[in-house]
Amino acid sequence: MTKKTIKAGILALTASAALLTCMYTVSAVSGYGAEAPPSASAAMEQGGGKYLVRAYNGKIAYFTGGEVVETDIDVSGLRAYDRQLLENGIAAYTYEEVLQLLEDFSS
Repeated sequence: MTKKTIKAGILALTASAALLTCMYTVSAVSGYGAEAPPSASAAMEQGGGKYLVRAYNGKIAYFTGGEVVETDIDVSGLRAYDRQLLENGIAAYTYEEVLQLLEDFSS
């Protein structure tokens, strides 16, 4: 095996694990309305994550420690399934997970 093949395999495993974690977390986090975004502390209580990635003002935003960080990623351009995930909110445990989610939704 070449280094390139090993790196690709590790990346695929990491992406799969992140997707499974997101799917599990989405099933655990529910009830957040689009009009009233939850605080990061509410997200941590319900989903156990340090961050919450969700739809906010038609864009993707993440919430942490009472702070809201809006991105320029437009939710309307996403698949219906992804929009539903973001309406419910996705808990993330690290900033790297937040960045991975944002990268996934922007591609």
